This record gives sequence, C-alpha cells and structure tokens, in this order.
Amino acid sequence: MNAVENVGTKRKGKVDGLYDEEMEYGAGLQKSLEKFESRDKRMKTANLEERAKRQMIDEHHRSNSIVTKDRMSLEHPKFPKHMLIAVATRCYLMLQTQGRLCDGHCLIVPSQLAVSMIQCDEDTLEEMRNFKKCLLQMFNQVDQDCVFFESAMGL
Repeated sequence: MNAVENVGTKRKGKVDGLYDEEMEYGAGLQKSLEKFESRDKRMKTANLEERAKRQMIDEHHRSNSIVTKDRMSLEHPKFPKHMLIAVATRCYLMLQTQGRLCDGHCLIVPSQLAVSMIQCDEDTLEEMRNFKKCLLQMFNQVDQDCVFFESAMGL
C-alpha cells in the first residue's frame, strides 16, 4: 500500500513512516510544552529555595546585629554581669547601671528582645510577675514600699 492509497483510509498514526497525525494536531507541541513546563517548575522551585535560603541568612544576620546592639542582652560582650541579681529561664533581675532613681533601683528584663511587655509571651510575663512578688515580699520585710513601671523603648 503506498501513500496515495493511504489517503483514502481513515487510519490514524504514521503513514508509511512519512506522516504523523499526532505531530500535526499538537501532540508533539504538548510534549514540548510539558518539557518546558517541567523545566520551568524546576527553575521556580530552585528560585524559591534560593530565596528562602537568602531570607534565613538575612534573618540570622539581622538577629545577630540586634544582639550586638542591645546592651541589655546577656550575650552582649559589654553586658555588666556584675550587676546581675537573679537569672530565670525567660527573664532576669539586675541592678540599674546608670541613672538610678533610688537605692535598690533594679530592672526586670526579658531575655528575648521586646519593645514592651505586650509583645512578651505568657511564660515570660509569668516569670516577671514572680520577680515582682518576690521583690514585694522582700521590701515588705524591711517595711518599705516599691514602685514598678515599664519603659517601652523605640515606640
């Protein structure tokens, strides 16, 4: 059977290896699109992974710079360790280094950097309340009163 006789028949597929109906009607185009699509997907995935990696590195650098700038952080190289009174898991109690209002002026400082107490989590707030209770009991034993106030920085 030659190519002229095949024209009259309604067969699909290759005709004597010369003609491919699927290629004419887009199957080859579909395969090419699938190849490009999979390559595009791989590139998008790689780009997303690279972007996530860069964001993590930037966040690490940002947190390190915050720690080195925050003089109240325990990890700061110039932190006055001799002024520490008590250290809990989420906050610590220390004497005021400069600008004391009176004798016994001390600070309750959260370990994690927070602009105000509103940003602290419940566990940190609970530890800060425990420090306040202990200070109240201590000052009550010596027949003195104490005042608590918050200084929110950078608002």
